[in-house]
Amino acid sequence: MFEFIKGTLEDVTMDSIVVENQGIAYMIYTSGQLLDRLPKTGSKVKIYLHMNVKEDDITLYGFLTKEERRIYRRLISVSGVGPKAALGILSVHTTNDIIWSIIGEDIKTLTKAPGIGKKIAQRIILELKDKLEVDQDEIDVDIEKSPQSIGNKVEVIDALVALGYQPSQAHKVIATIYKDGLSVETLIRKALKVLGTK
Repeated sequence: MFEFIKGTLEDVTMDSIVVENQGIAYMIYTSGQLLDRLPKTGSKVKIYLHMNVKEDDITLYGFLTKEERRIYRRLISVSGVGPKAALGILSVHTTNDIIWSIIGEDIKTLTKAPGIGKKIAQRIILELKDKLEVDQDEIDVDIEKSPQSIGNKVEVIDALVALGYQPSQAHKVIATIYKDGLSVETLIRKALKVLGTK
């Protein structure tokens, strides 16, 4: 199994990146959190990998840190949480927010992610709470602290959904346009502009 890839960032899409290494271009699906923190196209990157193998397909998923990958692997171990749903959770929430939400049994926060309903959130908490409490020292999270704000992203996603867009559409567009410091109103305008061109 691949551990990580070092190479040149060749392309960025709404849910994936292309990294070139020794003449081979690898398409890697990523979270919105990773897309937000990528350097410019043409830069060198190091991406930690998770490889998903099916009978007729091999798919790579990428993360900037081992901690993000560890949480991703925990999430996909839950029945009903597939690779794309786990990436959706990591796109909307930081790893610390995810861990705190699970340990604190915060269903509302988990259901902010696209494709995660109340039943799936409850299952995530039921199956992972004890494991994450055991992992607490290894993943370096302080459960005594309140989770960080999940920021303006969730507000923008909620607004777009209220306007009739699918959660998956809202999640993808916010991953491409989000920048720290922009107001919710500005982000909504930018998102609507992008969605209007599709």
